[in-house]
Amino acid sequence: MANVFNAGEVFGIGIQIEKNGRSFYAAAAAKTNNPSSKALFSELANWEGEHVTFFENLRDSLPGGAQQEIEYDPDNIVHLYLKSLADSMVFSSGVKTGLDGLESYSDIIKKALEMEKESVVVYTSMKEIVPENMGKSEIDKLIKEEIKHIGQLTKALNNK
Repeated sequence: MANVFNAGEVFGIGIQIEKNGRSFYAAAAAKTNNPSSKALFSELANWEGEHVTFFENLRDSLPGGAQQEIEYDPDNIVHLYLKSLADSMVFSSGVKTGLDGLESYSDIIKKALEMEKESVVVYTSMKEIVPENMGKSEIDKLIKEEIKHIGQLTKALNNK
């Protein structure tokens, strides 16, 4: 397995995290009967969907060196590892697990805040292992987007 990740691979992790987040928020919207909570969780799901596109565009616009493969990987093992990493960190791909035991609006928002904060840690950690010549500075865009999520969720929690 590769010892370093390029920025394209890190954006791939971000894309998976955002897809998982979109599923989490869509499930939260489906779980609640409160119209304002349903609207907020639907909006959050939409934000995550927009970020999937944003991160795909960032990945696609990276210079060639930032997307080059680190080593020969005919079985796509690195991709599978990164997907597993994204699924096990932050927003779990098992949406029911992510919502189990969360009954109130406040509980779901607090869980979402926790996961968004974890995503900042994941991206910051991943940034440390990406060499400068492979798009390290581009990862800051991922981090800034997640910090915006934290601000929006904090505002929603304070306005409950």
